[in-house]
Amino acid sequence: MFSEDHNRYLLLQQNQRRSCLVEKKTFLILICLILPITLFCATYMILFGIYEKLVYPKSTLNGFNTKEVITQNLHRATLYNNLKPFHNLSDIPEFGHTDAVDDNVFRLVCYYNFPSDSYSLQVKDIDPFLCTHINVAFASVHNNSINLNEVHLGYLQEVVKLKDTNKNLKILLSIGGSGNSDDFPEMVKNHTNRKTFIQSILYYVKTYGIDGIDLDWEFPSEYPDGDKNQRMHFTQLLAEIRKNISRQKNFPYLLTAAVAAPAALVDAYYDVSYMNDYVDFVNVMNYDFHFFTTTTPFTGINSPLYPLSSEKMFMSTLNINYSSHYWNYKGMEKSKIVVGLPTYGHTYR
Repeated sequence: MFSEDHNRYLLLQQNQRRSCLVEKKTFLILICLILPITLFCATYMILFGIYEKLVYPKSTLNGFNTKEVITQNLHRATLYNNLKPFHNLSDIPEFGHTDAVDDNVFRLVCYYNFPSDSYSLQVKDIDPFLCTHINVAFASVHNNSINLNEVHLGYLQEVVKLKDTNKNLKILLSIGGSGNSDDFPEMVKNHTNRKTFIQSILYYVKTYGIDGIDLDWEFPSEYPDGDKNQRMHFTQLLAEIRKNISRQKNFPYLLTAAVAAPAALVDAYYDVSYMNDYVDFVNVMNYDFHFFTTTTPFTGINSPLYPLSSEKMFMSTLNINYSSHYWNYKGMEKSKIVVGLPTYGHTYR
């Protein structure tokens, strides 16, 4: 009896030892798996969170050195690089090479920013034959009307005089811009406000001889501010402007819009098929695809024509080819799509 109990005791001890060994091995395996992830997360937070300024110093732009203006100019770039991927990545359409549009209309649309200092491009130095359209940027919206200060208004009148040299040149006034769209939501909210804005458009067309306007709202529905129908109201604004244009026999004018490029923003901010009926063309902002943020701390091409071979799924959509085709896929005629290209780059350090 004693011998049997002793043997059972020995077997129990052996089983306990084996169990302890298994638990220790499991614990070591878990440590080996969790420790590298923990170290990576800690390093990431230290480098790109707490001490972000060490890896990406404060930006400086020629002619713009205030913190407010820098933040405004970086708004679009930051937004583009903090997008949430498609809900279902398998639904992303594929676009390859397509034939050129059979259209005799050639457009080279140039944005001209109001000079900020003597180092900026002056109106007298603009070649009147370089571009087919010049969008003078940027006016703002104030009290539901176009707003320009006296200095900028003087520059606008100088640019319009370029038409004396090139009769075919079209001059448009661009309204809004990155970080300059705060009053758009209130203006589009109801018919009365939109009507006031349209009257101010007609005033600028008749008084200053511009050929149209370019709406650069960045972006409808990004900040709803109690109005969940901003996208719809923006479409209504375009429809009402088009209706006003159709009534102008002596003062017809162009209606264009600067629009976001990434597919996720196109879906969120625009009724593309309806816009196609109202605008003369859209200027797709095919730039700022890759930019440093805390969630995307890696380098990339500012305005790539095609994706890199290493870019897959959502990342493969951040390029000119994809975004331009996506606008067409959503309902914008190819002849109305103007590919936006940057004349600046991003630096990484």
